[in-house]
Amino acid sequence: MLTLRVAGRWVRLVSGPDVDVTRRVGGTYRYLSGLSTGGLARVLDVFADGPSERSAAFSVALSFDLALAIKQGHTLHGSTGELAQWWTGEPFEARRVVLAGVLREPAYGYSDELFEFSIRESLGEDRGTFLGPTEVITRGTFPSGIIAGSQDVRDLWGVPFPIVIGSPGGGHVEDVSGVLTYYDVPATPALIVETQDPFTTASAYRFMVCRGIAEDIGRTVEIINKTDAASDFAGTLAVGRDRQGRSYTYVPATNSATAAFAGVEAWAIWVNRAASPVITQSTSNPFDVGGLRGAGDVIRWALALSTLRIDNSQIGRLTALNGFLVDTYINDPEIRPWEWVRDVLLPLLPASAVFGPDGLYVATYNYAATTAEAVERLEVGRNVSRSPGSPVVYGDEGDVINRMTIAYGLDASTGQFTQTITLGADFDDDQPASPLHPAMAARRSQGLFGVRTESVEAPWMYDRATAEAALQAMMLRDALPARRIAITGGPELEWLRPGDVVAFTDSELHMTDRPAHVEGIASAEGLNVELGLVLFDTLAFTL
Repeated sequence: MLTLRVAGRWVRLVSGPDVDVTRRVGGTYRYLSGLSTGGLARVLDVFADGPSERSAAFSVALSFDLALAIKQGHTLHGSTGELAQWWTGEPFEARRVVLAGVLREPAYGYSDELFEFSIRESLGEDRGTFLGPTEVITRGTFPSGIIAGSQDVRDLWGVPFPIVIGSPGGGHVEDVSGVLTYYDVPATPALIVETQDPFTTASAYRFMVCRGIAEDIGRTVEIINKTDAASDFAGTLAVGRDRQGRSYTYVPATNSATAAFAGVEAWAIWVNRAASPVITQSTSNPFDVGGLRGAGDVIRWALALSTLRIDNSQIGRLTALNGFLVDTYINDPEIRPWEWVRDVLLPLLPASAVFGPDGLYVATYNYAATTAEAVERLEVGRNVSRSPGSPVVYGDEGDVINRMTIAYGLDASTGQFTQTITLGADFDDDQPASPLHPAMAARRSQGLFGVRTESVEAPWMYDRATAEAALQAMMLRDALPARRIAITGGPELEWLRPGDVVAFTDSELHMTDRPAHVEGIASAEGLNVELGLVLFDTLAFTL
């Protein structure tokens, strides 16, 4: 059913015979026959920068002279439309809104000609923030105590509070003998915000390391002096309050230790240097016990801060990403939550943004999925058919990547990465310090296309296993061109969503229970749906 507000009039059309739709509050709406469905798509590109606009084009007959209405002073600017699914016998309020927005590029002619337009629904602007406008160091948040020597707390006025996620600054590298060697690097800001107790005159030097109350209060964090390494120290996390009554986490230091930091920058490491490192968790996880670190929970946390319309029914999909550990900090008051998720996290994860009828969500991909993970079996001739004129299409060979390097372990004080991993077909003799993991998919790809290299940077990764998992996902995705095909099924398949794994069978294409991912879904003629499937051929060549 299509509902329009055009030139001061309501236009109600349905894709069947005329029907009266009852309202729960009383009364009915008369919907006239004349709506042709099709063309509405919920489509995403795998690893796209972000979800595109959702739109549908229409050509409908109007029961009034639109040209005359415009002559009488009406305008098409601001006209709106709503496309919805409605089932016979249900009240109007039970309809499922598929698309709603303003009419774009309307076109009209004589009274007996069709009115043409499209409805486009954009994601909109995210006005959410991570940090409030007053979450900065000022006279109103901290006093101006003088540090022995030269530095003044006022030197930090205007600096935002850091939000720390995970346990930045540590990890391990494996040497040639298989022994794990631990390392740590300066990872998050350590800000001297107090030189004496705010309520007494006693000395109490404090390094703010995290906004709010950290998960592991009482554990230690190492403070790094970039000028004088001899004055580095490890301190126990404690909770303080600024002059606005807001909690923050700090590391106390002795007078002598703090004096050595006068006039220099300090950084924190949340993994203590030791034979077996002690991981200290920062921001607490609002969705589970422990710290906020799994990528799925981090994305969920960020989306909750966004002002965009979020499809909360799909939030559960994010748990598939919790094996990727996020270790980073945020101190940019201007960055928007969705912008951060889209630009920082998603490019390194097996996931894509989807803008569906119920809002924005993140679809996840398991490129190593087997038939056992399939949520539905689709068989041509049984419950689906090949869409008319839809061949199997290979992706562009120019997008193939079969030798990948990821740089991680960011030294935030210098902007340099301390660790790299390369994934390819053979050991890298040119970079013996960078472990390289053979991959059957890469070997197959290099045999077909030659060596295709790419390097990526991962500023939020310090965990080696996370970096390896990201590389492996990228290899499964990009080593060989994916194949795509469009199929059509009945309304019972409407529940499928992008990212879902299905088992696809088409005897004439010689495919039997082939694992495939739903990449997009669109309305087809009648009540049918069209599914876009993507098949990652690297599955056949992995160990």
